[in-house]
This record gives sequence, structure tokens and C-alpha cells, in this order.
Amino acid sequence: MNRIRSKLFRYTALLVVCLGYVTSCGIAQTHVYVVARDPSWYPLQLMGREAKMSAFSDDLLWEIARREGFKVATVRTGPGGIERGLDSGEFDAVLTTMVPNAVHRESYVYSDPYFYSGPMLVVPIHSDIKNLEDMAGLELAVQSGTLGLYQIDTETGIVFRFFDNIIKGVEQMIKGDIDGVVMDLVPAYGYANGIYRDEIKLVGQPLSKASMRLVTSRNNSDELVAYFNHGLKEVKEDGTYKQLLEKWGLHQDENVIKQ
Repeated sequence: MNRIRSKLFRYTALLVVCLGYVTSCGIAQTHVYVVARDPSWYPLQLMGREAKMSAFSDDLLWEIARREGFKVATVRTGPGGIERGLDSGEFDAVLTTMVPNAVHRESYVYSDPYFYSGPMLVVPIHSDIKNLEDMAGLELAVQSGTLGLYQIDTETGIVFRFFDNIIKGVEQMIKGDIDGVVMDLVPAYGYANGIYRDEIKLVGQPLSKASMRLVTSRNNSDELVAYFNHGLKEVKEDGTYKQLLEKWGLHQDENVIKQ
């Protein structure tokens, strides 16, 4: 009889442990973080490379989720739906270009940057120009309406030339009529390694700290941001991040990758 009671006690204890394991682990296994992104990546000027940026962002997110042990589902939203969706709880997070200014930080939690997207200075392939300071007294092509967005100091002595289509500015530069062009990093890198491979180059660092991040509402736990930051650091350290950049034809400075 005592032997039967002993076995019954052990089976009961084992059942309690198993139920506790299922209860504690089941939540983590079944909860799915819904992460949205705007496939246009407004206000970036990606010039046809929006799909590549979306694919890179998705691959990076899924790789981090796999390593950190959480589940994720990606959905689309428009530029106007990012803050509304976060505030309403429609989704848990967004991959976005939203600037982490003082006002936004009151409502949202930002991850570390996962892609720096700021504008770059592009010059002729044989130019001695190394940065924006070297452009004093020279002509610089800028897309109409972006001067304030790029936060370029207008008191530097640079002569600005504005174009509705910045590619026309690039063509003018190649002809020798303009000394440099400012454009967002993604298309700049694409052109410098594509149709204008032997004619233009990128110089210096991004002209702003504009970047893409994972952002969540302060009404939610910041656990997802912590997962993302930890996973991002790992994929950079082991080379996976660089492999994903190469897979989708994107570029980041080596110093940025090592951060």
C-alpha cells in the first residue's frame, strides 16, 4: 500500500511539474509579436529599391526572432498608420524611419539603429573631394524640397543646384557641370555600384543620423526592443548582418557594422 502511495505521489508531482512547464512556456511559444512596416519607407527616396529594403528588414527581423526565441508576424501599413497602429495596439511594433525626437520618445521606445539611411555626398570617381566641407564655393546638386530634410547648412559657401529628378543632377555632374550630388544612401550606393560604377563614388559619412529602427509603444513592455537589440548585436558580430546586406544589394559603412 505504501509503495502504491509513493508511486501515486511521484506521478502527481511529475504532473504538476509538467503542467507548470506547459503553462509557463506555452505563453512564450504561442504569443506572436505583430510588427508592421510601411513598404514605401517614406520619407526616404529609395528610387525603386523599396522592395530590397523591405526584404532586408524582414530577413533581419526573422533571423533575430529565431535566435532570441520569439515569434513574429509582419504586416503592412501606410505612412499615416504607423503611430495610429502603435497607439491603438493594432500591432506591437514597427520597423520605421520615425525620428526619435523628444516628442516621440515620450510615447515610444526605440531600438538601436539597424540601418543608417542618411544622405551621402556623391562625387565624380576621380574627384579629390572627401567631405561636405570640401564643397565650399563649389556646386552641389540637391533634390528639390530635401535641403531642410537633409539638414545641410546653407551658410557653408556651397552653391546649391536644385533638381526635381536627382538623376539629372548626377548626369550633370558626370558631364563636369556640377561638382557633387547629395542623395539618400540606398540609391546612391546602388548607382555607384550599378550603371555609374566607373563614374561616381560615395565619400565621407552619412550627413545625418537618420536611421531605421524597431519602435514600440511605451504602453507595452520594452521586452521586444531588448530582444531586438541583443539579436542585432549578435548578427553584426558573427557576420550574418553583412551577409544580409550583400544578399539584398545594400550597404553600410564598416564602422557602422562594428558598432
